[in-house]
Amino acid sequence: MSTNTQHGEQPDAGDIALRANAVIDGLRWSLANELGDSGHEARDWYDTFGWPNRGNNADWDADNYYALYLRNAYAYAVVAQKPKTTWKHEPEVRDRVDQEEDAQREPTDFEKKITKLDREHDLWHYAHRVDRMAGIGRHGLLVIDYADTNGPGDFEDEFTGVENASGLDMINGYRVYPEPMIEDIEWGEPGSDRWGKPVKYQIDLGDDADAGTQDEQNTTLTVHHSRVVDVPARVLDDGETRARPRQEPVLNNILDIEKTLGSTAELSYRAADYGLNVNLDPEKVDTSGDAMDMMEEDLQNWYHGLQPFLRTKGADVNRLGGEVKDPTGIVDNNVRALSTQTGIPQRVLEGASLGELASAEKDERQYLGMIAERQRQYAEPYIARAVIQHHLDDGVLPDYEGKWFDFIWPDLTEMSEQEEADVMSTRSEVVTNLQTAVPELRGERAEEFVESGEFPEREGATANTPLDEDDPRVQESFQQFTGNAARYEAGDWVDTPDGKGLVDDAVQEGTVDGMEASSDSPVYAVIMLDEATVNFYRAGDLEATEGPDVDLEDPADDVVEANSTTGTLAGWLDILGADLTANDWSMPPSWRKAETPARVILLDAWSSMGAQFDCGGACCMGELKSERLCGALKDEALGTEAWRGGWAD
Repeated sequence: MSTNTQHGEQPDAGDIALRANAVIDGLRWSLANELGDSGHEARDWYDTFGWPNRGNNADWDADNYYALYLRNAYAYAVVAQKPKTTWKHEPEVRDRVDQEEDAQREPTDFEKKITKLDREHDLWHYAHRVDRMAGIGRHGLLVIDYADTNGPGDFEDEFTGVENASGLDMINGYRVYPEPMIEDIEWGEPGSDRWGKPVKYQIDLGDDADAGTQDEQNTTLTVHHSRVVDVPARVLDDGETRARPRQEPVLNNILDIEKTLGSTAELSYRAADYGLNVNLDPEKVDTSGDAMDMMEEDLQNWYHGLQPFLRTKGADVNRLGGEVKDPTGIVDNNVRALSTQTGIPQRVLEGASLGELASAEKDERQYLGMIAERQRQYAEPYIARAVIQHHLDDGVLPDYEGKWFDFIWPDLTEMSEQEEADVMSTRSEVVTNLQTAVPELRGERAEEFVESGEFPEREGATANTPLDEDDPRVQESFQQFTGNAARYEAGDWVDTPDGKGLVDDAVQEGTVDGMEASSDSPVYAVIMLDEATVNFYRAGDLEATEGPDVDLEDPADDVVEANSTTGTLAGWLDILGADLTANDWSMPPSWRKAETPARVILLDAWSSMGAQFDCGGACCMGELKSERLCGALKDEALGTEAWRGGWAD
């Protein structure tokens, strides 16, 4: 476990830092202590249920988390499942030289060197590993092995370059270390440029299988911070380098699962290896003679498998052993709690084959949406960008040519077999509906459309025959076609007959604004850009388009930041069951200063949240964590509260 030592010899400054830490730890302990208070002085829930003591990890440290990670399947999943999905596809680092021509131009030297760094030193492989190791405790280390070291002592010096080497030649590779291997941290003193930040790390190599040494005197390595990328366990709260362990919120559930499965296994063993209790009736058996010796001999022969029977004349034989209870209900409840807190679907925790297909696919979509959010808010800033920026500062990588660089994360969604079958079924229906109007859409041409989704060109066509749009048959065929072929989702920008707008919902039942809605022909509720109103359209009236340009980098993040304090209060109001009311969210100051109108920025932010109140992932509730704030934000975006009762009449 790491401890804190103050750099320099200034006791007054040290006292300041220690007192500050003590205040923070005291607040944490007080809050955690309340969690186990049952309201009865004679009873403490944590002691009663056999959970670790509360208060700043009083009797549960990184070593305990590490042991649980290594031996418990659910603890391993809590730590490792999200990193596994996050780094399923490596990100592309894009040098923003010319955004409009990025896809066509040749890679810059900066981009080429990152590709080479990954090829020669497995950059993204180590990014995945340090993500996993960081989650065991409060943080983890990615240590860079520069070519200027000839022995363990050289790691203690600040990295200033490598003589007769430059660029990628200055690096030998990487190593990763979880918190249990970080023996001590030397912290910067107040007033220095490293105040509150690590200066040096002492790493215990005794448990490192790759260290290759049995010399106990050389098992500790001191590493300067310039050779380290320090990765927190998750998005930081009040600290600067360390977060709370990923297992901590679900530790009680993991331990309950372990206790349940362990006790069930022990009871099963005892049930299989049960004992016998034999009572001899002295009125039927002469216990003073050889009866006792004969019974003991019979029992020994039976127990050791030498004979399958007992002579029981005058004896009452009872089986010893408790009843084995089915642990499924207890385990399922705890796994459900794990899933709720971590956002990892229960079927993923237990195995991908579990669960009904439709429900499983919905869970997976929500999970992948959460992972996409994790890529942007955690993996990119704390790992990917941190490593790239570190190598820009140390000279391993050349400067980027554009104004900035960013990361393109590949799409995690992959169509299931059922989804692909549904798409082809829909296309087949389109072919059937159009064959009257387009006789040529048959045979191979029809198969081509069903497989690719693109209409084949009509051979020998010289002119289009005008259609009578007032003909009911034409209108029916057109409606069937547009209802099945054109689909939009919440958050899509569209052009309408009345101007540009943002799709809020696709209503699939009931009557909306005089139009019958169904799954085959939904009615789309569209938030208009130029005025605070919602209009309703069929798919045939809409056309996909790009959203408006705003002069802010990420309006949604601005909303989260501006409402972080309000969100805490709103969360308590949600718990207390307070009604959702408008005017409970704060407009970010950056919006007021921007040249783009605030309403346009608001719709851009709402679009980036999927234009959904709650989807179990990166929607409004996933960002603001409060029904009250999300309700107020949606009221403002739509200019109405009518959505609360649904759009159907």
